[in-house]
Amino acid sequence: MIKRFADYLNESQGMKPEDFDLDTRFDWVPEIMDKIEKVVLKAEKIQKDYSYNGRKNSDSFEFNIKTRTWPEFEKLRKTYNVDLDYIYQMWDTFLSDNLQIQADDIIDSSRFFEAWSQAGRSGGWLFLKYRDYLFDEPEDWIQERVNHLNDLTEEISEEDFELYQELKQASNPAYRFLRRIGTEPVSQDIISAEEESNNVKVILDGYYKRLVFLEKELEKVKNRIDTFWEDVEVDFEQFLESNIQQD
Repeated sequence: MIKRFADYLNESQGMKPEDFDLDTRFDWVPEIMDKIEKVVLKAEKIQKDYSYNGRKNSDSFEFNIKTRTWPEFEKLRKTYNVDLDYIYQMWDTFLSDNLQIQADDIIDSSRFFEAWSQAGRSGGWLFLKYRDYLFDEPEDWIQERVNHLNDLTEEISEEDFELYQELKQASNPAYRFLRRIGTEPVSQDIISAEEESNNVKVILDGYYKRLVFLEKELEKVKNRIDTFWEDVEVDFEQFLESNIQQD
């Protein structure tokens, strides 16, 4: 059974290196754990702010698009001398056309969303389906990216580790010299593990940046919805007038 992201977050408080099988002998582990926590906290904030997967298995961010402002229908009837039924019909058309145009544009211009849909009894929710799966399986996603590092550190003996610790001290000129000329006095597994730890850091930094970009894009969507409702009375009247002239 796939855990929802919120379920994972409830369990993730006080995450430890052992939760991801990281070898705590190495001094790169605290930095990796800091980056893991940074990713998880950013993802948690995004989920909370933009209602990810609020309806089970939607894999979507959810936006409330319920009507916030109503035009003054009676005033419009008098101004344009048309039936109220006609104005109501134009209002429904205006809302549905704008939703279609705006939602299609969001999907076409986004690298994060693959589809949109409406939900709710009156269609008052806009769903944007997310392309990635971090929010559904964060534990698995992180574990996949540290597994190779774990495989490498698992092969490192205590004797090799102690030699590595001794030689890598900044005060040891012999180690600095050997590394400078391309000679490593420690096991290849340690060298490979050190390189892989740096790869893991880069991957986690990269995903954090993607989450930051995602958050900005979600904020833009929210702002589009807010702006639509702020301007809706003026925009609808222009839409209505244009259609009356055509008719």
